[in-house]
Amino acid sequence: LGLRGASGRSGARRQPAEADEWRAPRTERWLVRKEYTRIRHVDELSESDDVLKLTKEVQAFVRWFEEESSVDKFFHRKSHRVVLAVLHVNIDGQDLFVRGINSEASLPTGAVCAERAAISNARSQIANLQREHMRGIAVVAVDAGLDPDVKPQNPLPPCGACQEWLEKIQEANRGFYVLIYPDLSFSQVYERLLFWSVKEENVEPADVGPWVCRLCDSPNVPLSSTCASCGVSRFSFRYLKAPTQDRYFHILAALKQHGPMNLGQLHSWLTTQPPVMHLQSKAEISSVLHRLGNGVSALVYRDKACRFAISETGDRVLASCGKWAALAGYRKSDGDSNGRR
Repeated sequence: LGLRGASGRSGARRQPAEADEWRAPRTERWLVRKEYTRIRHVDELSESDDVLKLTKEVQAFVRWFEEESSVDKFFHRKSHRVVLAVLHVNIDGQDLFVRGINSEASLPTGAVCAERAAISNARSQIANLQREHMRGIAVVAVDAGLDPDVKPQNPLPPCGACQEWLEKIQEANRGFYVLIYPDLSFSQVYERLLFWSVKEENVEPADVGPWVCRLCDSPNVPLSSTCASCGVSRFSFRYLKAPTQDRYFHILAALKQHGPMNLGQLHSWLTTQPPVMHLQSKAEISSVLHRLGNGVSALVYRDKACRFAISETGDRVLASCGKWAALAGYRKSDGDSNGRR
């Protein structure tokens, strides 16, 4: 703007170089969207916790499916995957649990996912159903034996269409949540909240740049999420949980090849193999087992006989890791199935 002097005439327009002195320096900023998932151990949940109630219901659904269901391949001929869901409804203090199963018949009208099937089932059973009545939904993939090359992909987040449905429910019920599980042992539960926030950062996030796959050491271009070589998603739980040292893979491969073992059996077997650094004593082996069985998506768990066994997540991690997959006897297709359903 021109400045008026004492005579009332406009002053000379400021030169660009001079104007730059008045302008604050501009820096690049990034807005990063954050989502929230709470990871909990099921055996630590109280009986009154809705998460435990819903987990028990989805476990019962899985048992029923495995014992009673005879799967018609027609309903799953597109993906060869079976996904189960249970919707938790509470009306006037009374809990109701409604089941749903996916149908993917490869028709022009599209697929019906388990989440939407459960919601539609509830709507058909409960005449006065409102979104406020829906407390949460649990989703899990099971192995129906439809295709030996297609394995369950747990934990299984909602697809885009289901995500829109669930967000509409969350608009009316802020506490609505989605439960997914790393494997069918149901030892851990991921409580995914549909709430999200935005954080401002002044530097470019490292995730948008080039990256090297931790599983196959292949370089990948910026703004990519899937490795061009091995096909793993770098934001998947199996990738984030994948170990980086050979000693961890030695343990996983041993449990995959020989089945569940106790500490003494595992130590005896390892002594027959070429020596591995930091894997000579029972104390060192125990430390590795503790790390593999701890935290997000445990790769190792204890069975009913208190033996160490490889989990479904550990199985998928091992199948994705080049030489270790070959040594453990995997076929190439075992580690390549990355589709949602």
